[in-house]
Amino acid sequence: MDPASPQPFPLSRWSTPEVTGFGRLAMAPGLAPLDEGAEAAATTPWVRALDGQWRFRLLARPDDVDDDTLAADTDGAEWGDITVPGTWVLQGHGAPVYLNVRMPFAGQAPAVPADNPTGVYRRAFTVASRWRRRRTILRVGSADSCGFVWVNGTFVGMGTDSHLASDYDITAALVPGSNDICIVVPRWSAATWVEDQDQWWMPGLHRSVELISVPPIALADTAMVPGLEADGTTGTLDLDIAVDFGDRPPAPVTVEVDVVSIAGRRRTMASSKPIPVPLWAAGNEAEQDRASYLWPGHRVRRRIAIAGIEAWNHESPHLYRATVTLRDDTGAALDVRSRRVGFRRVEIADRQLLVNGVPVVINGVNRHETHPDRGRTVTADDTRRDLELMKQHHVNAVRTSHYPDAESFYDLCDELGLYVIDETDIETHARWLSLCDDPAYASTFLERATRMVRRDRSHPCIIAWSLGNESGYGSSHDAMAAWIRRFDPSRPLHYEGPLRDDLDAANPVSDVVCPMYASVERIVQWSEDALDRHRPLILCEYGHAMGQAGGLDDYWAVFGVEPGLQGGFVWEWCDHGLRRRRDDGTTWFAYGGDFGETDHDGSFVCDGLVSPDREPRPLLGELAALTQPVAVELTDRGRLLITNRRWFTDLSDLRAAWTLEVDGEPVERGTLDISRIEPRSALELAVPTATPRPDGAGRTTLTITFTPTRAARRQPSRSWARAGWVAAVCQIELNRRPAAPRPSRARREVSVSAENGMVVGDVAVGWAELSIWRAPTSNDDPPGAWRQRPAAAVRWRELGLDRVTATDIDVRSRPDGVRRTVTYATSDGASIRHRQTVRVVDRTLVVADVIGIDRSVRDLPRVGVVLTMPQTLERLKWLGLGPGTTYPDRRAAARFGRWRSSVGDQRPPFIVPQEHGLHLDTEWVELSSPTTTVVLRGEHPLAFSASHHTASALTDVRNDRDLATGTATIVHLDAAHRGLGSFACGPDTHPRHRIDGGTYRLGWTLSARRRRTR
Repeated sequence: MDPASPQPFPLSRWSTPEVTGFGRLAMAPGLAPLDEGAEAAATTPWVRALDGQWRFRLLARPDDVDDDTLAADTDGAEWGDITVPGTWVLQGHGAPVYLNVRMPFAGQAPAVPADNPTGVYRRAFTVASRWRRRRTILRVGSADSCGFVWVNGTFVGMGTDSHLASDYDITAALVPGSNDICIVVPRWSAATWVEDQDQWWMPGLHRSVELISVPPIALADTAMVPGLEADGTTGTLDLDIAVDFGDRPPAPVTVEVDVVSIAGRRRTMASSKPIPVPLWAAGNEAEQDRASYLWPGHRVRRRIAIAGIEAWNHESPHLYRATVTLRDDTGAALDVRSRRVGFRRVEIADRQLLVNGVPVVINGVNRHETHPDRGRTVTADDTRRDLELMKQHHVNAVRTSHYPDAESFYDLCDELGLYVIDETDIETHARWLSLCDDPAYASTFLERATRMVRRDRSHPCIIAWSLGNESGYGSSHDAMAAWIRRFDPSRPLHYEGPLRDDLDAANPVSDVVCPMYASVERIVQWSEDALDRHRPLILCEYGHAMGQAGGLDDYWAVFGVEPGLQGGFVWEWCDHGLRRRRDDGTTWFAYGGDFGETDHDGSFVCDGLVSPDREPRPLLGELAALTQPVAVELTDRGRLLITNRRWFTDLSDLRAAWTLEVDGEPVERGTLDISRIEPRSALELAVPTATPRPDGAGRTTLTITFTPTRAARRQPSRSWARAGWVAAVCQIELNRRPAAPRPSRARREVSVSAENGMVVGDVAVGWAELSIWRAPTSNDDPPGAWRQRPAAAVRWRELGLDRVTATDIDVRSRPDGVRRTVTYATSDGASIRHRQTVRVVDRTLVVADVIGIDRSVRDLPRVGVVLTMPQTLERLKWLGLGPGTTYPDRRAAARFGRWRSSVGDQRPPFIVPQEHGLHLDTEWVELSSPTTTVVLRGEHPLAFSASHHTASALTDVRNDRDLATGTATIVHLDAAHRGLGSFACGPDTHPRHRIDGGTYRLGWTLSARRRRTR
């Protein structure tokens, strides 16, 4: 800006990547100023939030902003109210846009459209009288894509970087009484090109706007980087404390640091002596010459040690409170800042990431800041809910995809115990290689990394710094890595870019081999080749959690087992669906294309382990089961081996209760003593006394449930372990001999005829038809066309599996029943033959299906039969795997038992309707109406699903809101069912879980009885 110009107009000339900010203060932790002795106070008189209702108008372009805009009467018709923090496109001004890779406009960086919607936010405020002898800082928590700030018509600065705060000293612009603040936010800027982060494009002020009062001489930075000595009980803090003298001449001041315990009785752990802040040697030429080489600025750098601490880790996140006090030469306190600290050590050695010397396996998730109503505005309560849900499912790490989160996120991770990979706000996905070597963007890359590290380095939860995501590899990454390694050598670096096509590629900017979506076979090969003998492999993204997904079990069979394979981060935590309301008040979740936009990437934004309103998806339960802290197995000697899979704590906080069941019916209960099992250790115990059936028939299982003790739930760091929460469930099968079905006196008449098919009681079933199609999952038929090979559903449609028609039907009555043979042909002429024989035996229909599929047909969705029965058969009960759904590559969370549900509750739990409700290893199924119970029993355990929706109806619907109410109960019985995989972005279903042509057999019975009513 021209220093002679009072205003920065036109604003468009600032849209250049070389300008990242103007007038803003250096980044530092956002600790609130305190009065002495108030370090534990929940509030402070020196911070005032400006959140709430602001006046707002939307202009067509930044250059429409001028002096008249700043001075305009906001009561005019063109102004309205808007909530801050928030995004304007969810408050009636335009619409959000979802694109994964492509930019939302044409052209080349750094150009943005001339038509660039620009929000103008204004509000009045007053400054408390006690603030007037101090300095006032304005903090704009975030501005997407950038923000220009005026106070009382005076331009005070601007800043890019949509996910870090910009602070401005506005003291000189304030007036007594009412003051006016104006923040102008263009939707697009040159910085937009480095924020292409696979999420909704949403402009606005997404985090709080605050006024902060600081003393004339203030603490400008209070970094305390945590560490831990080799003895495990001596913590360290690397202090980097800076003093801002403002417009006052530097004078002698000191800083003190006190560390106290906050768990239980308060106890002083360490108290430093006053440390003088170095001053410039004024007046003495010799001393000035010396200071020219040695003076660090008005900054204290030193390490302090704290003895007798308990180390911080994800299982026991012990925290202490550290307080920094700035004093003048009389000893009076000038400024006080306080924060919670924890002590831990992070290292890379021998192909391992070590936390406190222990190679913890990373069970991580990638998390965007997203809310179904507020978009990219999330509160601390929203974040706590996310993190507590993660802890309940044994997630121990978060990657902040793909930008730094709000500071409250890191405070909560410190408190609850979650490791964090803190990621720089950089993703140039649409221009992968060009911008990382573009000198115009070099300052953008470097400044975003430095600001993140300067703000967050005091948090023990952060175990690595990430240089961003999907932005190639270039000179700017080298500069970022060099700066961070120099500035904070206590943590390793993380960046995937150079590894995109080759896990063994040189990657000097990353201390971790962190690929995306590498298959299990590929990472095991990397482990065996051992070309890299120093770095571990931790997948930055894997297990794409889009719709029905599976395949996590193969990864967790090698994580922590094969050398160097140390876990990864599932993509991603939450669906980004946005809640919309119909006229009748009901709601639904929208995705790309639901706001009238024609250029979008559809449902690819719906790929979370939880729904937009945080209902767990089935894959989250699978992840929890695979990573639960206790494992139980039966040894060759017939004894129980109980393994503590934790890294730092024993099992004394858990209670182990066992239940012995025969065919899902409890016959005996008891408890086990597991308190002696140390971390990464196991204990052998005798199998509890059992009382199986005298004839040995019936599937006998021993289920052990691990829940926290009352004392454990009272611990502050266990606030997430709600009453009723289960830490682990392990089941051992002791006997697999199924019991013979018991005859029922209430069994009703059944019949079969060539004309009508099967009838049981008052239920007309008809014929069980061939079933080889499933409603494609989001991994069978993902949106977008960027994959190198066609998705499974594309091949299935090419074969015509969604529309097979019979070429011949032959129904014959035989002495032993009725035989129905139907022949089908695929689009390429392959033959499918379904022969079904139905007999009546003791008021039971005995059904035998033989399905022959030409062996040229490969990779089918399913092979089985489907029955269409009345919708009134709503109540559901089964003996088999449950309680949730199971698929060939997603069954770890299931256990064998008797389960109850309803057909309506089997509705697909996804925004995009798709295949759902499968239950494997099922002995029998009961479906009940108010008058009748229909019983299906397999000759051998089979897979079933029950739904009110046909596979074709699910296939044809784009959004759950459009799924019509079903008019029947649709029951699938499968001899084989394809696995799920994660092909939408990761590996497809493993070959062992695919189905090829051949001969498949199903044997099952069908009967009915009158339903007892009470």
